[in-house]
Amino acid sequence: MTRAAALLLSLIVSIAAPSAASSQGYPARPVKIIVPYGAGGPADVHSRFMAQKLSDALGQSFIVENRPGAGSVIGTDAAAKSPNDGYTLVAITNSHTTNETLVPKLPYQLLRDFVPVATLNYSDMVMVVHPSVAAKDLREFIALAKSKPVALNYASA
Repeated sequence: MTRAAALLLSLIVSIAAPSAASSQGYPARPVKIIVPYGAGGPADVHSRFMAQKLSDALGQSFIVENRPGAGSVIGTDAAAKSPNDGYTLVAITNSHTTNETLVPKLPYQLLRDFVPVATLNYSDMVMVVHPSVAAKDLREFIALAKSKPVALNYASA
């Protein structure tokens, strides 16, 4: 994981604002990693692991701050409103791309307000339904959902 920490650092330095990387080495002060979910979930665990590795490798604190709520919107908005200096990072997950289509008025835009730094984790998403649901593929499921807009429930980690 030291290699991953070094890669992450090189990517962070390459996008950090010139003031953050110029006169002093980055990071010159603690770095906050906002996790827009509660403690203990996958994004939190991965972020804490990486924060510890980065702290050890760079001699500066990387502090994880959980800011859950509103399907990740609260913490992500806090990150979007922070100074653009490389000292506030945010753990973005699949929920963020889902929110782009489900939440009509997000207070931020992913592609405008954030710059990708590194991939910490990757996992496939799979959609499953109970055998009693009258849909055998995604096309049939979408048609069913459109025909009965309040009859189906959805769950996600």
